[in-house]
Amino acid sequence: MKIVCLGSSSVEGIGDRKGIGWAGRLNQYLQENSKINEYRVFNLGLKGDFLSGTISRYKTEVLKRRPHLVIIFTGSNDCVTHIKDGNAIKQPNIDVYTKQWDSFLTDLSQAEHKTLILGPTMVNESVMNYKGVDVTFKNSDLEEYNKALKDLCAQHKIQFLELFDLFNGKLEELSFDFVHPNEKGYDLIFKRLITELEENNYVW
Repeated sequence: MKIVCLGSSSVEGIGDRKGIGWAGRLNQYLQENSKINEYRVFNLGLKGDFLSGTISRYKTEVLKRRPHLVIIFTGSNDCVTHIKDGNAIKQPNIDVYTKQWDSFLTDLSQAEHKTLILGPTMVNESVMNYKGVDVTFKNSDLEEYNKALKDLCAQHKIQFLELFDLFNGKLEELSFDFVHPNEKGYDLIFKRLITELEENNYVW
């Protein structure tokens, strides 16, 4: 069974000192708890990727692997606000975001593989500041994007996994920086993910 994990830095595993992220944890778990060579997990996370880039790489890098399951965790970079001279100069555009996702989900709903979409996690706003940082994220924006994505997945009948509440109240403990999880954060993502996969018979 081929599983492709597609998305941006939180798929790649940025912030994890073990260097494997949740996708690597998934691979380890499947190798340890299934027949030898029964599963192949491909990590196609790319730091800094936007939704448009993820869509392009789905067409060029994912489909040729003929996966049985595609797990997608992307879109938070489309929610960024750019900072210049201490001022926010670009707000997220949710209309563009939803249109891109709507088209992408249409393609995914017609694909031969199964699909699981992961929603965004909360970010640690307490360590964000404009000095030396040219971008910022706001949980209020991410929450809006999360709801829009969740609603679109329901419309297209594609499985959606809620992650936005996962770090609530524990951001200091679970964050590597202002946007990426640390080892404990990736552990939590993996645990919720594997529960979802097993309960829905995506893996066995």
